[in-house]
Amino acid sequence: MIEIIPPIPSPSSFEEIRIASLKHPLVPFIGAGVSMLAGCPGWESFGDRALRFFLSNGKLSPAEYDQIKGLSSRIKLSLALDLQKSSGLLIDFRELLSPSAEKKAIGERVYGRLGTLSTTFVPTNYDDFLDSGRVVFHEPHRLTIDNLRVPNAVFHIHGSVLD
Repeated sequence: MIEIIPPIPSPSSFEEIRIASLKHPLVPFIGAGVSMLAGCPGWESFGDRALRFFLSNGKLSPAEYDQIKGLSSRIKLSLALDLQKSSGLLIDFRELLSPSAEKKAIGERVYGRLGTLSTTFVPTNYDDFLDSGRVVFHEPHRLTIDNLRVPNAVFHIHGSVLD
């Protein structure tokens, strides 16, 4: 029989995972969906916001923006980082990821509950909801097996708002 995984787990599912975490260590991988629930932009919107920063600061013309707005988010972010280097303007990534106060409160509740499952997390997100009170690893050379033994840690495998 094929089991269906609902997009939003029931409270009883969360309790089953919590109980399992007491028996065996878990290292939850937290995806962008959780951060989007908390009001952070998805990858596409994140790339657009980074490019619009340069559009609003006159370092990218409307015509140039129109030519590249259909590219993948990865390419948009790469272009934005190149523009940052060449223009000398620093992107405020914390501002680009900043949710509204209402959504931030939702994020804090969700991540607070997730925080009861484990002491070690691997998010694929840039935001810092899981960082508070944890050792943060985000530089590629520090994403090692040995560091997985560090208690109370978060491993940003796709980058971090810190860098």
